[in-house]
Amino acid sequence: MVVLASILLGAFLHLLWNGLTHKGSLRGLPYSALPLHLPPPAALFTVYSVLDVLSSVGGVAMVSWLVLRLPRMPVVEVPDHRLRRYWVIAGGTAAILFGLRQLFGPTLPDFWNMPISALSAGMAGVVLASGVKNSKA
Repeated sequence: MVVLASILLGAFLHLLWNGLTHKGSLRGLPYSALPLHLPPPAALFTVYSVLDVLSSVGGVAMVSWLVLRLPRMPVVEVPDHRLRRYWVIAGGTAAILFGLRQLFGPTLPDFWNMPISALSAGMAGVVLASGVKNSKA
């Protein structure tokens, strides 16, 4: 339940932050599209692009710090057939979702479209594979 609540809260905050800082958002902060007065090539940056990158770096740093603080657990040996099954489910799900997104999703002329679609499909595959019960074999 904690994981589900964390995912929902994270998604909500992500969308809220994007809505406040991204160019073209409906409720963007009034200063977010202003250019920064820096020498070239940094002159191309806007306030929203700098906020976006800095908040991403801060988020990665915070998550990394929290992961490093997790208690150490002993590694449990998992039979090979279960590992294979897990990765077949995770990889298959990721490939199907990524393919469907590329075939039927909106075509965005953005560099980040493919990597973000691949990461999202991969995470969905891992979540699905983690929830599938292992049969007694």
